[in-house]
Order: sequence, then C-alpha cells, then structure tokens
Amino acid sequence: MFEKERMRRALGLGVVAVSLGVAVSALAGGHQWGRSDGGDAELRGNAPLVLTTGERTELVRMREEEKMARDVYRTLGDQWGLTPFLHIQNSEEHHLAIVGDLLVRSGTKDPIQNDATGVFQSNEMRNLYTDLTRMGRTSPEAALRAGAKIEELDIADLTRAIQQARNPEIRGVYEGLRRASGNHLRAFNRNLDARGVSYVPQHLSQAEFRAIVDGQHESCGLCGGAGGAGCGNCSGAGNGWGAQMGNGKHGHRGMGKGANQAANQAGGCGGACGGGGMGCGGGRSSAR
Repeated sequence: MFEKERMRRALGLGVVAVSLGVAVSALAGGHQWGRSDGGDAELRGNAPLVLTTGERTELVRMREEEKMARDVYRTLGDQWGLTPFLHIQNSEEHHLAIVGDLLVRSGTKDPIQNDATGVFQSNEMRNLYTDLTRMGRTSPEAALRAGAKIEELDIADLTRAIQQARNPEIRGVYEGLRRASGNHLRAFNRNLDARGVSYVPQHLSQAEFRAIVDGQHESCGLCGGAGGAGCGNCSGAGNGWGAQMGNGKHGHRGMGKGANQAANQAGGCGGACGGGGMGCGGGRSSAR
C-alpha cells in the first residue's frame, strides 16, 4: 500500500513541476532549485525586485522554512501514508518554487544548494526537521501534531514577515502563503479531531488558533495562468480544459481556471479529504 502511495506522491510532484515550469535540475546546469524557466509569467511575474536587507533575510528564511515543511511531510508521508502529508507536500513544493523565484528576481542567493531531504543551510531548520520527524515517527497522531505545529509556526512567522515587509509583491506572496498555511492547519486539526485527539497550539494564541480552524477554506491567491496549480489541502491533480470539469486522478473532479487553456490542477480540495472545497486556483472540486 505504501508503495502505491509513494507512486501517487511522485506523480503529484511531477504534475506540480510541469504546471509551474519548475526546474529541479542540478545547479551546475545553470538553474536554481524551484526556479521558473519561462511560461509562467502570469503566475509570478518576471520584473526584478528591489528589496531591503531585512526583506532579503526574511525571504531566505522563508525559502528554507518551506523546504523544511515539505521535507517533514515527505518523510512522514512515506512512513505513515496519511493523506494530508501526501497532498500538502505538493502545496509546499509549489510554495518553495514561488519563494525561489522571488530570490532569483531580487538577486538574492538561494540557501538551497542541495535539495536532498533533510539538508539545510541553517541550523534552525535542520534542527526543526530532525525534531519534528523524530516526533512524528512515534505514531500517526504524533505525525499529525507535528504537521499542525509546522503550520502554526509558518503562520506566526508569515504574520511577522508581512508586518515588516515594505515591498507590496513580497507582502502579497506572504499573505497568500499564510492563507494556504491556514488551510493546511485546518486539515491537520480535522484529522486529529477525527481520531479523538485535541491539538493544543504552541505558536498561536488559543483565540488565533480557533479562528483559523473554525474558519472556511480560503483561496490562497497564488495560482492562475495556464498552469493553475493549486495549494489547497488535497492534490486533486485533475486535467481541466478551460473552465470545464476534468477528471481528477484521485477520483474527484476539479474546475480548471485557465481561460480556454488546459489547467493542470494540483491543489483543489476533494473527496479524499472529506467533501468538496475550494482550490486556490479558484475552481471548486467535489467528491464523486
């Protein structure tokens, strides 16, 4: 069963890479990890970014934090085969690519020189990966708690980064990432609730936590264009044509967003996570 799940994960990541135009070739080939090589201007733009020293520092941290989240979900997904990990890691791959593109456009050195799982430049992210995977390997419930803890940390860090950012594009990206993290936190909390486990927030106040988990799925606003890659809670991965319905690879249906273009979705929330939901590309997916 786990082998099949790994194959599904690999396919999902392939869909994300194709739809985003993400290059994950070796650095010697002239590419950055997560760098777009064209065909994606509608999604992220291509104009140079002028950032302050503080904004560059925060962007570098966010790049490794997205990698840390993806790597933890990849590791725990391989161990337990839990749906949230197998799907949300695809969203983190997408977020990693978006932040990587901002690094390139601002001329900021990418901290990811080796994209191998668990490899980080900063001791902070290396230690978080080690601690959270150790925690998550003890049981499925502990793994879900580790996921919720990551999303909490993301939300707290992104809130601080939004307050400090001066560049409107950087701020907009961070706001979208924060909405996506809220969606992910809801997914982890929902799965813990289903197992009879109450999650106690560690990085957010109880009021902030309840406002998020009791809220509705939000469109993250980071997707669009010809490759409407989503960043919802489930990977959907269906091929839509224009605004028509497409058959998702997990048996749900996703609405494509591209205007008269094939929209490869990799993030709509569908039946595998319980009921229909909004994908960040703007289309609605539903179980069938």
